Amino acid sequence: MPPILLFIITGIAAAALAAVGKTVAELCIDSVKGRNKKSRRNLSGVWHAAWQTSVEGKTNINTEVLKITQRGYRLSIANELPSPENKIGGYLWQAEAKLYDNERIIGCYVATDPNVLSKGSLYFLMNHNGAFLIGKWVGCNYDSQFIWGWGVIAKDLDVALAKLDALVASFPEGRSQLKLPPGEE
Repeated sequence: MPPILLFIITGIAAAALAAVGKTVAELCIDSVKGRNKKSRRNLSGVWHAAWQTSVEGKTNINTEVLKITQRGYRLSIANELPSPENKIGGYLWQAEAKLYDNERIIGCYVATDPNVLSKGSLYFLMNHNGAFLIGKWVGCNYDSQFIWGWGVIAKDLDVALAKLDALVASFPEGRSQLKLPPGEE
């Protein structure tokens, strides 16, 4: 792996852990001890997601219907269909994640379509009443080997879109991609 890519990935992971307020060792110990086994929140059910992404170099807002299944603090997340707004870059995917502190979701996703290589990480923070989650995804997609953007998951599609629009307006640099030097791609 190119040193610059490793440095960026490590920095993003460190920032995510700092946001959680724990070290990697503490997160692992929490998992081993089962400290997060009792969740006061039940996220199981149908949710709507709005994603800031790109296709053919242009920013795109994707929407998807998600099914979340929760067992204790473990979450399985999958989209029901590829995003209708992204005919070229949309795909089926699934994610495995953990709910920390009844408000933070950290996990990873991978495409389930056989010819799609997209995969990456998710970090989301739930609002105080559990109506929506705001976060970031980082990974690879149709356009880039290293890209990230905002995401909102909510029970209501209009809420997800409104929150995502506000995020994109407030943080226009939210979707970005890294271009590796020629020969290092």
